[in-house]
Amino acid sequence: MYPLKDVLSAENTPESSGHLPKSSGHLPKSSGHLEILKDIANPISSKKKAPKQQVKDVIIALCDGCYLSLNELAALLNRDGEALRKHYLQSMVKDGELELEIKQIPNHPKQRYTAVKK
Repeated sequence: MYPLKDVLSAENTPESSGHLPKSSGHLPKSSGHLEILKDIANPISSKKKAPKQQVKDVIIALCDGCYLSLNELAALLNRDGEALRKHYLQSMVKDGELELEIKQIPNHPKQRYTAVKK
């Protein structure tokens, strides 16, 4: 796992990727936003085990209104990224709870997730 401050650093959240529209939901570089995300993630990040629905609810809350990468989610939730992808993210995308930023290439290395507005 990567330290959260490194994962959410300015170099990992560029202003523009050059391939995506400007409104693609890049994380603001403010520490206030990071603190809000940490607060949202705390019920999961502070425990070794959590109920599956609670983890899904927190993932949706974290991704509400912005895009987060697998590494960002893993750091915020204090979880292994591959386990998150396998046990949560893939099924949440399939079930329409999360949306991929790069829909044409689901396994793109810079893939990020956002909550689907209902």
